[in-house]
Amino acid sequence: YTGGGALGLIDGIKGSLNFHTDAWQGYEGVNLDAIVDLGKVQEISSISVSFLQNTRSWIFYPKSIEYYISVDGENFTKIYDAVNVINEGNTETGIKEFTKNLNAQEARYIRVFAENVGVCPPWHLGAGGKAWLFIDEISIK
Repeated sequence: YTGGGALGLIDGIKGSLNFHTDAWQGYEGVNLDAIVDLGKVQEISSISVSFLQNTRSWIFYPKSIEYYISVDGENFTKIYDAVNVINEGNTETGIKEFTKNLNAQEARYIRVFAENVGVCPPWHLGAGGKAWLFIDEISIK
């Protein structure tokens, strides 16, 4: 799912609970590793990323999320690390946002890494099949 193409993750368009919309980018069985170039060093006050869960369609929230910042694109500093607990048997569709507030830290590059659960868990109808990771927007303020 290409969700608006190369700029789809930073176009300001938020996805709905319907993953068939153009806002969502989907990754089957693989992790997300994205770098946003702000064009110049700027003060950053927050980074927020939204993910979709629709387990009936084999879409799960990420297993973990990490944010990094850099001024040169070579040396990145981890500023956020969250482990997301996957609720066993949870079939509710939802959108979850992971936000890191910062105190005006300077950065030009923002790296977002989200770990896919990999395969559908044992309790799932598709147990052992490749799980999907859906992301719609990387918001940087």
